[in-house]
Amino acid sequence: MATERDHQHQALAHFRAMGDPLADALVADLQPLGPRGRAMFERALEEGIAAVPEAPESLRAFFASVDHVPYWVDWRVMNRASATVLRANIFGAAVLGCYAVPLFYRLGQGAKPLALTDALISGAVTRGRRTARFVIETCMPFGLQRAAEGFRLTLRTRLLHARTRRAMLAAPGWNLARDGVPMSQAYTAAMSAFLSAFWLRGLRRIGVRISAAEAEAVMQLWRYSSHLMGVHPELLFATEQEAVRFSERLFATEPPPGEAARLLMRALFDAVPEVLDQRGWRGRMLQSLFQGLAYALFGPDQAAELGVPRTAWRHAPRLVTPAMAGLGLLNLLAPGLGHRARLRGTQLWLQVADYSDVDAPAALVMPSPA
Repeated sequence: MATERDHQHQALAHFRAMGDPLADALVADLQPLGPRGRAMFERALEEGIAAVPEAPESLRAFFASVDHVPYWVDWRVMNRASATVLRANIFGAAVLGCYAVPLFYRLGQGAKPLALTDALISGAVTRGRRTARFVIETCMPFGLQRAAEGFRLTLRTRLLHARTRRAMLAAPGWNLARDGVPMSQAYTAAMSAFLSAFWLRGLRRIGVRISAAEAEAVMQLWRYSSHLMGVHPELLFATEQEAVRFSERLFATEPPPGEAARLLMRALFDAVPEVLDQRGWRGRMLQSLFQGLAYALFGPDQAAELGVPRTAWRHAPRLVTPAMAGLGLLNLLAPGLGHRARLRGTQLWLQVADYSDVDAPAALVMPSPA
């Protein structure tokens, strides 16, 4: 008789073996068409699928899915998430970069596509800025509505993942039986859990006050983002508990992170001065501060796995926590402070994000055939 643990392992194996059927089929149809396929996708994205009468069935099916807004979506709730993310300001960005995103590196199997792409290590600055852009566009008020930039960027990112998955499956170094499906459902869902539930966990650990309503809002925002990213309905986490439970089960069945994870982590820290546009001693201090924050958030064992140095700044959260608690009380007494914090948070994210080439994501979706 199968135990609950057996059932969980089977479910994880199932989602590790599943890509994104709608996006994978779409890339298979459009990529051979080169610029014409790219133009069809962009027209449907900007004007709606009705503007593409020659659309293949895969394009129609894709947009039928993403144009459907689930019944549980509440824009007022998700705008509360936007305010929460922007209010978190530099602390939210630091927790994202030091903890939420690097959690993915601990997935020994899931992070393998990153490890096999040298450009992701050498291009850590660009990757960091594009991640910031994805987050800020997702978290702007109404950022995931049909006409918003966050909606468009999410779908372009989804197709970029499908294109990458298709390329890796065709690469001679990728063994499907051994390595599984790259960027599978399990790992896309895990990234959503890290950006939502674990981001909230990290903020609380450094003393940022998060109300139950704010936490619920953040979870719903990333749940809808995951829906647009093609995550299976079973893996659309409605609560922090669901996201954490899934992630813990996933970690328990993953091989330990290897040298590639440590290289990715080192590249992330090396990118801090340039991403934050701070040079000289200020850049070095911020790099050390981020390393200390990561060490404190991960804890000694996980930090050692990822090669996070044990700097004196690891004690910083203990110093910040009382100040953050005091700031939270001031925000309750003087709501105008929260408004100014959101404005500063928006400015910070926009400064860090990569807007150098607005059309770059579209160009990455379906390049012309070689």
